[in-house]
Amino acid sequence: DAVVHFAGNAYVGESMSAPDKYFQNITVGTLQLLRAMDDAGVQNLIFSSSCATYGEPKEFPITEDTPQRPTNPYGLSKLHAEQSILSKSAVRRKQGARFAVSSLRYFNVIGADPAGRLGPVLKHKEQWDYPRVVDAAMDAALGLRPKLQV
Repeated sequence: DAVVHFAGNAYVGESMSAPDKYFQNITVGTLQLLRAMDDAGVQNLIFSSSCATYGEPKEFPITEDTPQRPTNPYGLSKLHAEQSILSKSAVRRKQGARFAVSSLRYFNVIGADPAGRLGPVLKHKEQWDYPRVVDAAMDAALGLRPKLQV
């Protein structure tokens, strides 16, 4: 048995104006999930994290050795969730038990497929208020947005 944890908010801009929403959903939600996994006896987790945990790295390419210095509440909430998961795994190992974890960190600068086959489709207010740059540029080019503001 395993859990694949993709839940969470994913708008950096929104996280700057509503950080509590991000810490509650991502960090606290992950802690609740870890407890539920204990209750169910599930010992395998794949966590959908983010490259936002790296902030603005000074060197490229980004590797596992790159320091994680998030620059916004979204990245910080993901990093706190990662650290909680890793702490849980370390405690379980010390107890002679196992808790296997994989964290996926990736970028999504392009956004979604309008047909809904990949990523979020721009149907929610948050996606309009805090769009991905490419989405906002396309909206402005199509006249759907009055201007592109970065």
